[in-house]
Amino acid sequence: MLSLSLALLVCSAASVALPEGPREHFATDGQCTATAVDCAATADGGCIAASTADGGPLDFRVVYVPPKTYGPGQKRAVYINEIPGAFALAYPRIVDASRAPSYAPVGDQKPSVATGYVDMPVGTTYGYWDSSYGIMNEAGVSMGESTCSARMSSVPRGDGPDGKGAVFWIGELSDIGLELCDTARCAVKTMGYYAEKYGYYGSGEALVVADGEEVWVFHVTPDDTAESAVWAAQRVPKGHATIVPNTFIIRYIDPADGDNFLYSDNMYDIALRYGWWDGSGLLDFAYAFGAGEQGHPYVSGRRIWRGLSLFAPSLNLDPTLGVEWEHPTYPFSVKPDVPITIDFMRRLYRDHMEGTPYDLTNHVVAGGPFKTPVRYPGGRAEATFQHGAWERAISEEHSYYGFIAVTYKDKYNVVYFAPSSPHGSLFVPIIVKPNQTVKSIPCLEYAWQGEVNTSSLWWAAETVTNVMDLKYMYMINDVRKAQFEIEHKIDVMMATESSDDIEEKMADYDNSIQREWMNMHYTLLGKYQNGYTNWGYSTAGYGPSTEWLRAAGFQDFQATPEQFAALRKRYEETQKQADAIRDAALGARTQEL
Repeated sequence: MLSLSLALLVCSAASVALPEGPREHFATDGQCTATAVDCAATADGGCIAASTADGGPLDFRVVYVPPKTYGPGQKRAVYINEIPGAFALAYPRIVDASRAPSYAPVGDQKPSVATGYVDMPVGTTYGYWDSSYGIMNEAGVSMGESTCSARMSSVPRGDGPDGKGAVFWIGELSDIGLELCDTARCAVKTMGYYAEKYGYYGSGEALVVADGEEVWVFHVTPDDTAESAVWAAQRVPKGHATIVPNTFIIRYIDPADGDNFLYSDNMYDIALRYGWWDGSGLLDFAYAFGAGEQGHPYVSGRRIWRGLSLFAPSLNLDPTLGVEWEHPTYPFSVKPDVPITIDFMRRLYRDHMEGTPYDLTNHVVAGGPFKTPVRYPGGRAEATFQHGAWERAISEEHSYYGFIAVTYKDKYNVVYFAPSSPHGSLFVPIIVKPNQTVKSIPCLEYAWQGEVNTSSLWWAAETVTNVMDLKYMYMINDVRKAQFEIEHKIDVMMATESSDDIEEKMADYDNSIQREWMNMHYTLLGKYQNGYTNWGYSTAGYGPSTEWLRAAGFQDFQATPEQFAALRKRYEETQKQADAIRDAALGARTQEL
């Protein structure tokens, strides 16, 4: 396999087509939430890199990219999605069978157009699992992504004046780190090297990068030539955990501490040139190169507070601190109060700030009659308000997937992957190890929003997530119970199955789970149809709360209190008369018998 030194030297399915229509309801800004946990902070000793992929529409297929051998002078194509008028990560993200069999053209799909071709060291790359961004390679290096605001930007090569621009976006940059490296440190250096040499476009990006011993946070942004990049990385301290929610979190970089900080050589010159650093003291990367909050004043800050508070509630962090980098704010990382488990991480990625003043499931009006946490963004009416926003939770309605990647020192590694929004989905395991035998998981490989597919786990989870909005405060209890039962069974299987056949068994089980979860939305529809709870031989009505009825104006119906009182009196009198007539008739009938 390729080493750092070499790198730096150089599902069958039934389907229903959906009609074409406007896509304005899709949020086109990525708002992913990445987290990372050092090995010493976890209950089982595995290092964790995790993330959601939020925004849309996305190509959320999970694809195995096999190893590839490069000879002298051979180059690698670097792609961006070239669908005219579509969001950059839409299906299909890559059309190139030489990258992976699953990326072969389907129907009339045209081959992807390369933004450039880059040098590769002689040797064989690592195979890896890929989605909108690279996830984990066979050596156990894993990554989670979060888009960040930044002061500088660039465009793909060819889109700038005289064909100028940059070659890499963050997806392909993460892929090349996984292709070439067997450690997180190597991946950070390799991605930095390729971003500097060939250019990085977009705005700011962050990756959490983990192996079986180290966890890093990597930040990258275009430089002021628009054809290179500025980057920095900080190691997550031993026994710590962190969260990256669409904002740079690396603050003061210590150039004397090469064990814990890495960065590009141009960082200081650019910061000095634009007055983002005065040349004295430690450079504050987030202040110098980040642009702070985006969307609203707490879209990132509230998630940093919530994530760090879930890891370490004993710190009693201030939820109103925000992430304005002109003043001290939240720490880069925290030491968790208790060892972190997979179950904890699943709950973190399903969080809506329950039990806090910002609880999205407990808003009398915004959550509707059944307290859904969903706040659909992007409506035209929002533009008519000069001020206003919704709280932003870790799990949300336009999450296209979430995952928790765990790397161990001495056994196979695992990616727990949840298609769609984690709160309505299941985290199913993908076993990752050298010489991968399972190279396709059908229920995770089909994912296109333009066609309903009943064999896709994404579509199963998407239907559950959308159905839950109808009666969330009741349905969520059924969903959580089912999630716990299925995922607990997964945990038991993972702990007891032999490593020899764990790949095949878990891949088969993933497809079985898909069928079970596709039935879950039918269960919810059946149980909660038409405003009732219908189950077994009983039917009970469950209406909205008193608070919602009052807020919705139930008491303001266009009738006077006197009219209601007269109606009730007449009804009661009529009922008494009807009862008397019935009782008299039944009494007379009894005497006759």
